[in-house]
Amino acid sequence: MACARVSCSPGLLAIIFNELERDHLVYPSLVCKCWNEVARDVIWRQVEEPLEVFSLIVPLEIVEGRRDFICTPSYLDWQRFQPIARRIRSLTLTLKCSSPDTDLSHLLHVLRLTCPHEYVLPRLEELTWYNPAEPRGHPELICLFLTRTLKSLRMSTPTGGPRYSVDSLFDDISGRCPNLESLCIEPIKNGTIVEAGLIRLLQQRPLRSIHLPIYFLTPRVLAASASCKQLRILDVCVNRSDQTHNWCHARGFPAILPINFAFGIIQTLNLAIPLVEFNSIIDRDPSHLQSIQNLSIRAVGMTRRDAIHQFCELMSKRCVCLQELLLVTNRPTRETRQSHWEKTPASEAITFETLRPLSQLDTLTYLEISHEHPMSVTDDEFLAIVTPLPRLQVLLMNDCPSNVTTRSSLTMECLPRLAQALPDLKELGLYLDISQRVPCRPSPHQFQSLDLFYPHHSSVKKGHEEDVALFITTLLPLGGRIADADAEDYPDRSYDVLLPQSPIAGVWRKIRGQVDLIMRGREWNAGFT
Repeated sequence: MACARVSCSPGLLAIIFNELERDHLVYPSLVCKCWNEVARDVIWRQVEEPLEVFSLIVPLEIVEGRRDFICTPSYLDWQRFQPIARRIRSLTLTLKCSSPDTDLSHLLHVLRLTCPHEYVLPRLEELTWYNPAEPRGHPELICLFLTRTLKSLRMSTPTGGPRYSVDSLFDDISGRCPNLESLCIEPIKNGTIVEAGLIRLLQQRPLRSIHLPIYFLTPRVLAASASCKQLRILDVCVNRSDQTHNWCHARGFPAILPINFAFGIIQTLNLAIPLVEFNSIIDRDPSHLQSIQNLSIRAVGMTRRDAIHQFCELMSKRCVCLQELLLVTNRPTRETRQSHWEKTPASEAITFETLRPLSQLDTLTYLEISHEHPMSVTDDEFLAIVTPLPRLQVLLMNDCPSNVTTRSSLTMECLPRLAQALPDLKELGLYLDISQRVPCRPSPHQFQSLDLFYPHHSSVKKGHEEDVALFITTLLPLGGRIADADAEDYPDRSYDVLLPQSPIAGVWRKIRGQVDLIMRGREWNAGFT
């Protein structure tokens, strides 16, 4: 009897069914009525193929190369569709006007004209809306899915049109979605600035999570985010296909932010801002960033060494819970006439004194520093910075500077001691000088957890590629490898910086092949012991 009650528990069944493939849920739905209801809930909870849903209202056909309903949906068709409509919680829609057979605009127009209910999907909670063809893609059609229950909205950067502006879109989002908690605007090529409408939305809806295209988080938008008292995530993102960003919008923060501005309870902050301005904001109030766990700063404009040092000092004093820290100061790949980025002189290269305060952040699990010039830091100085951080899992210390005319001060001699000090390290990126001296004996210590090693810009002594490969294999654990050095597979991981292929990528490709062969031999041998 107890087993029968458990087998009919909707909560337990939902947990079990969520672990099954969607196609396999047909079979448990045939067991009994209770199982059928739960299985149908799970099947239709998340929809990534909207045509599959629309065909349940009225079957679809292709007429003159365009998908269309075989007849106009009637009131009875909509009534039959309601049990499915009420089950859908997550929907992904991509309007592709360039291809008639995949264009959803016409179908959505029919739904808007025939739906007898207030909402097409009355209990929708998550909406992903990609409309790269605006205004030809009819941006106003998004209103079909802006429900009162909507909590998360992910959309491409709106451009609007003569009949439906960007401001109208944000007003509709604010008015129709009172329970909205998360907003993600993904960048598209030639996207527009959405500052005015976005500010009104932030002032009216207490969002918990905001993701914006880089440089769209302007001073006024950041000031408006103070209205969101429950805001936990403030993030920016980049579209790799469009690097024509105008970073001029991301300046003048101290003059616009109110004196009493605070980051509140934000746990994840990703911001493009001049580093001097960020330091000024943080220095105003000792309570700033006390709750921060993940901090990413894309320093806008040429950044001097003293600003980086002040930033590191502020982080060590204020961010007692910081787990992830990323600082990018490289120049962007492309610039516009309106946004010239001054080059950083070699005299402003990062030194030991610049980064020494970071050694106090013993809660760090992720540390990434990116700069135009190689760090002027010796092996001992580098180890003095990172060895007090035993929890590090990812360490990317300027492994691919854009200016490699200056040799690095780091050598492979630091790696064995680094392996001993950081047992949890999984990813390591360094710019090393292997052009003068190559270790002639195996490493006395081995990384315990290292999966990926990024050394691709490091210069290698000619004729000693095999020696380098042998030494690296004594450092790597089973499963560890050198990452791919190809340019398209190895972009800078941050923001609008896409670095050219390493001038010695061919050398490291050869070393990588040798390391892979030796590591496969070790793994093969371990399988028989």
